[in-house]
Amino acid sequence: MIKNASNNLLHLTLREMQSGFLNIKFVICMIAAVTILTIAGPFGTLRSFNILERFAYWLILTPITFLIASFCATFIVVYLSKLGSGKWLSHGIAGIAAGIPVGISVWAFHLLLNNQIAPDWNFLSTMISNTIPITFAITMAYASLSQNKTPSVANVKGSKSSDLFFNRLPKKLGRDIISLNAQDHYVEVRTTLGSELILMRMNDAIAELSDHEGLQIHRSWWVARKHVVKILSRDGKKFLQLTNKTRVPVSRSFSKNIQSLTQK
Repeated sequence: MIKNASNNLLHLTLREMQSGFLNIKFVICMIAAVTILTIAGPFGTLRSFNILERFAYWLILTPITFLIASFCATFIVVYLSKLGSGKWLSHGIAGIAAGIPVGISVWAFHLLLNNQIAPDWNFLSTMISNTIPITFAITMAYASLSQNKTPSVANVKGSKSSDLFFNRLPKKLGRDIISLNAQDHYVEVRTTLGSELILMRMNDAIAELSDHEGLQIHRSWWVARKHVVKILSRDGKKFLQLTNKTRVPVSRSFSKNIQSLTQK
């Protein structure tokens, strides 16, 4: 179980990173970052290298440190989000933590470039103390800019809303959805072929599946009508049993939504 949870967490981390890297904005940001760093020459590179050397230095180091910081920060955000941490807290912790491996990477690259065998521990602490504020600021800026990351269905033209939804899922899961279950910042999508966690709001997921016959029966649950087997009652509470043997709670505020099921 622990192994499966770790694999799922790693899978989510890589998917989140991939969605960012496959964006033209990422390439533009990388070019801009290398240009600015070449001109500014931070961490002593201005006095140590000429402009061509600085360009080569940052052209190599910038993508490496960005990948390291992105992986660390994304992994921590995904992990803390699954534990129920708020958006700003999880991004703040992730931003601080990501600065440590980035500082170590810059330090190690500097040693390698200068053929230093004996490590300079003072320089390492200086690097980490300088990179933590940078990764923290970038992570918080990203969190702020991605606040409205999920596109509104009403603003997307030329596609069925469900097509937008299924583009978020691995093709191996198919399109036969059984249920949606909100889990903090994520929605667990269960199909007849498996399940997947995707980063989006429950309301947006339901909106994108508006052309699917289904109903919301709880603040955290949406079910496909055709996968409802029967309605169960226990201690005055109602549940739906689904085709995958899952029993889903029906909250009182959504109980009117299941009335049509008795007419099946």
